[in-house]
Amino acid sequence: MQQQYSYAPCFLGFQLYWSDGIKHLRIPYWFILSLLVLMTIVVWRKTRGRLAGRGFPVEVVPQNTPQSGVATHASSTNFTN
Repeated sequence: MQQQYSYAPCFLGFQLYWSDGIKHLRIPYWFILSLLVLMTIVVWRKTRGRLAGRGFPVEVVPQNTPQSGVATHASSTNFTN
């Protein structure tokens, strides 16, 4: 039995045709790949970690201890003789 193929019109690779009373739908691979990339980007954007502040902290100094390079005694801050 020889099967006859009829070329149904297609738009951007999508094709809908009937063969032996069965409906067929052809979906191009670029469409499936595009959906996969889009879903990956959406999931990545929803699940990525957020930064606590606006910028990157260069040096974090605890507030209860004196900073390095800052004088702690009143005598060392007096520059007059």
